[in-house]
Amino acid sequence: MKNILKHTLVIAATATVAQGATMLTNGDFSLPDVGDSDGNNISKPTGWSGSGNYRAYKNTDGIGGDATNQYVRARDTGDRNLWQRGSIDAGTTSLLLEGWFGSDDTDNATVTLTLYSDAGYTTEYDSVTATTKATGWNQIGGASGLSIDVDTAVAWQVRLDYDNVSSSYAASRFDDLTLTAVPEPSSAALIGLGGVALILRRRK
Repeated sequence: MKNILKHTLVIAATATVAQGATMLTNGDFSLPDVGDSDGNNISKPTGWSGSGNYRAYKNTDGIGGDATNQYVRARDTGDRNLWQRGSIDAGTTSLLLEGWFGSDDTDNATVTLTLYSDAGYTTEYDSVTATTKATGWNQIGGASGLSIDVDTAVAWQVRLDYDNVSSSYAASRFDDLTLTAVPEPSSAALIGLGGVALILRRRK
C-alpha cells in the first residue's frame, strides 16, 4: 500500500500562513530526463550532491502508478547520501519538508533527514530517521510533523542519509521532495494587510 510521505520538518512557530515556492532544486528528480527509458544510470540527480550511484525511472512503480512521473532510485549498498544547501532568509520561522520515500526490498532500509543551521553546514540542528520494512512508497515521520525553532538559524541543508539493502537493485527511492519557508507572523500580517489595501485601492 502506498502511503503519502508527509514528513514535516517544521521549524518553529505555529504561524498559519501560505508557503511559497519550494527552495529545493529538482526536488521532483525529473532531471536529467531519461525520456521513456525504464531505468537509466545517472551520476547524480541535477542540483543534488552526495555519494553513490543512481538510476532514474519512469514506470508504473512510480507514485500512484504514474508511468510518466520520473523518480530516482539509489543503487549502491552501504551508506550513501544526497544533499542540498541554501541560506535561510531573515524573518523565516518555519520550514516544511515533504516528499516520498520507498524501498524495493522487504529488508529494512533507513533514511535520515537532517537540517543544518549554520553557514558552514556543520552544526546539526535536527534530524529524523525513518525505516521502511516493505516494498512500495511509505510514510516517513508522522503527519503531525516535528517542530523546531529556527529563529537563529542562518542556513539549511536537506540531507538524505540512507543505509541500503544488500542488493544494488533492491534500493531506496525518492520523489517529489519540497522545502518551503514560512515567514514570521508579523511578516505574514504585513503581506495580508498589503493585499487588503491593494483591493480597497482598486475599488475606489
